[in-house]
Amino acid sequence: MSEVYSPSQTELTTEPKESVPSSAENVTGSSVSFAKTPRSLVGSPAIYSPSATERYIRCPRLWDYSRRWEEGGKDNWLQRLTGRAIHTGLMTYYRADGEDPQQAAYATLRDEWPPDTYDVSLEGAADRVRKCLKRGLALDLARGALEVLTEEIMGPEAATLDMAWRDEQGWHIVDWKYTHDASPWVIQKRLQETEVSWQLRHYAWRLGQERDEYPVVEAGIALIVG
Repeated sequence: MSEVYSPSQTELTTEPKESVPSSAENVTGSSVSFAKTPRSLVGSPAIYSPSATERYIRCPRLWDYSRRWEEGGKDNWLQRLTGRAIHTGLMTYYRADGEDPQQAAYATLRDEWPPDTYDVSLEGAADRVRKCLKRGLALDLARGALEVLTEEIMGPEAATLDMAWRDEQGWHIVDWKYTHDASPWVIQKRLQETEVSWQLRHYAWRLGQERDEYPVVEAGIALIVG
């Protein structure tokens, strides 16, 4: 059975206009230190996405490998494709443009399904996507929202929000995640990562910069387990 988990949302107490340094600026922390490279040496500094920055903070070697290599194995590609299909369905629902979320999710799965795949059936994967998407849609997170953003691309770093909605309090950010692995320790680990997520805090800062008429009050993840 698929499940959806969400940790306590990350409360954001900083003002929306507060400057949060990018990966090109001087940053020091308990486990990582960045040094700004002189412009005279490199010209215009590179701009990295929030996800790339978070990957570098986690492990510089992992970041380097992820730019050149792709994870292999049946479980990895199937989990990624399943997640993309579910994500398509969720974004279709919250865009509310009249398209059926389940059909949109299935179209993604079908169009990206690798040829000559015999050990996993498209029909079986489609059934998993359908059940997981149904669970995610049941949350109806933006019920009563005054405004909803989906896949909003912001800033020169191309920070891409999965979803944000605004109510009378301000903006709420959610990042949808998916995993095949229903092990309790895996679920707990994924939820705990929210507490130290650079990516979520960057999204909150950037949204506050670009839409500063309303505060960003919380950011978190919704983890779908199938």
